[in-house]
Amino acid sequence: MTSTPGAPLLVRWPTAAAAIAALALAAHLPALSNGFVWDDRLQVLANHWLTSWKYVPEIFRHGVWDFEGEGLTNYYRPLMHLAYLLVFQAFGPAAWAYHLLNLLVDATVAVLVMRVAQQLVDPKQLPRVGWPALAAGMLFATHPVHSEPVAWVAALPDLAATALGMGALLVHLGQLQRRTATRAAIGATFALYACGLFFKEPLFVLPVVAVAAELLLGRGQPPVLRGSTPWRSRGSRPWPRPFSPWRWRGAAAPRSPSG
Repeated sequence: MTSTPGAPLLVRWPTAAAAIAALALAAHLPALSNGFVWDDRLQVLANHWLTSWKYVPEIFRHGVWDFEGEGLTNYYRPLMHLAYLLVFQAFGPAAWAYHLLNLLVDATVAVLVMRVAQQLVDPKQLPRVGWPALAAGMLFATHPVHSEPVAWVAALPDLAATALGMGALLVHLGQLQRRTATRAAIGATFALYACGLFFKEPLFVLPVVAVAAELLLGRGQPPVLRGSTPWRSRGSRPWPRPFSPWRWRGAAAPRSPSG
């Protein structure tokens, strides 16, 4: 932690991440003593797909409730079943193991929220974290609105999709702020996004969030529309903005009035 007169309070990234994760775990630790309720009993205890690895192809070929019968729903969440399968093979039907998985994913999300907040507020301070990002992480880790998805085993798709979506957004923000991107970064962005969608469909709105981040970082105007063309750095190609709709229009930055 650093605190000089007139300077903002900054905390080292590993310390801040460990503190936010510990806070999130402590806030929901009582959930470990819970059992299975409602959909949990069907998706875990009555789900024959979890009993053997031979059902992995079926998991990826069918809808989320098709272990009960063909065509019961059009939801497609194969990674939810795959996560349950991993836990079932390791710990069987022990409820605490599934609750622990939820707690760990929730703690990961809280840390990612803090990191994304720091990227949006003042990325130049990284790898240290300022108090606004710390406050965002603490609020997310302890807000009671998250009690249900953390304490309910069947809400794993919400937590996992959020974690993967925040990861994709974090990689995207890094590309925006560096103004260049590697193929690995672009691939990681899309891979995280795709995996999140395979946990829960509502993550499809992430591109809207990413474009909003572009507007925020551009102080209200998309970088591609600004005459100063900050999205070009000297000696490098334009940064690809994988989620930006302007990328797919083939638009080029207009010339500045002086040029």
